[in-house]
Amino acid sequence: MSICTTFEIQCHERRTSSAAVSQRHRRDEAERSFRAALDLRPLESELVPLSNALGRVLAEDVVAPVDVPGFDRANVDGFAVRAEDTFGASEDVPKLLSLNDETLATGVLPTISVEPVTATPIATGRCCRAAPTP
Repeated sequence: MSICTTFEIQCHERRTSSAAVSQRHRRDEAERSFRAALDLRPLESELVPLSNALGRVLAEDVVAPVDVPGFDRANVDGFAVRAEDTFGASEDVPKLLSLNDETLATGVLPTISVEPVTATPIATGRCCRAAPTP
């Protein structure tokens, strides 16, 4: 009998013998076994060249002395809108806004302002400062 065949038979027998055990109990048992196999003690830190740091975890926080970038930015792709245009909006009572022709791409200065009852597509990382007034 090959190793693969033996494994398949053992799996089948185990499933059959544990059929009465609840799914939650099996999950909890698997999680306990998984955690018992882990060694979660902190490791001692060591200095390694940056080129060898891939896959490693920092031993301590790295804090920049300045805010980089030094401006508010969009955390996700979305729409730039005026806050007051969204007041009272919900899934049941949506607010309709007109879409501006411009898309605010990262690194590109806006050419138009977000006027009342309008929305402008904005890319992740894009500066959220208002457009300069002429």
